[in-house]
Amino acid sequence: MITDYEHLPIGKYLSVLDLAKVQDNDLAIVSALSGHTEDELLNMPITEYRHLADGAGFLFHQPIPAKVAKSYKVGDLKLKLTDKAERITTAQYIDFKEYAKAGETDICKYLSVVLVPEGKTYNDGYDVAEIADAIREHLPTPDALGLRDFFLTRLGRLTADSLTYSRKMIARLTDREKKAELTEKMKVLMDFWRSGDGCIMLTILQRSPAVLGVKYMR
Repeated sequence: MITDYEHLPIGKYLSVLDLAKVQDNDLAIVSALSGHTEDELLNMPITEYRHLADGAGFLFHQPIPAKVAKSYKVGDLKLKLTDKAERITTAQYIDFKEYAKAGETDICKYLSVVLVPEGKTYNDGYDVAEIADAIREHLPTPDALGLRDFFLTRLGRLTADSLTYSRKMIARLTDREKKAELTEKMKVLMDFWRSGDGCIMLTILQRSPAVLGVKYMR
């Protein structure tokens, strides 16, 4: 039975959040945390079930993001954090922007961009999708949330700096027609970046909620 966020993988946290959106779904939440099927829970003594339900009480509290580390043990993998903006490769930056442009909200995919297997370079000699799956199944929720805040804030600044630099370079062009064309494209990009709909970061960086809020598990 999982009884704290430190032992709750980020994927299961996201799943439990979805379960909590459905009224009277306490049984499914206890099932997800305990490993028992819903039928097993229905057939066990009520006192035993109540004990398991009480163990889920930590969900009333908001998870606290952990401080970032240099590396993480995720399942059988040791993943190294790309912790400085200048170390982010073009491939990492492009993938991040593609996720944001597609409206992707799965933070495990974003984290698979910044967490790279030790001894590897990004997306070279391994499957990035497998890293996202490992993060989803094994990375504790506080670590994932701490990395989310760190990574998206850094990448956000890098994107803003990149747009600012590009705008300055466009201003130096002497070809009026080309300058007007690029200026219009830059305006679209800047609007995309500033808008809550265009920049999925604004959604992802919002506070991580307590799963149960004021709801009481019966």
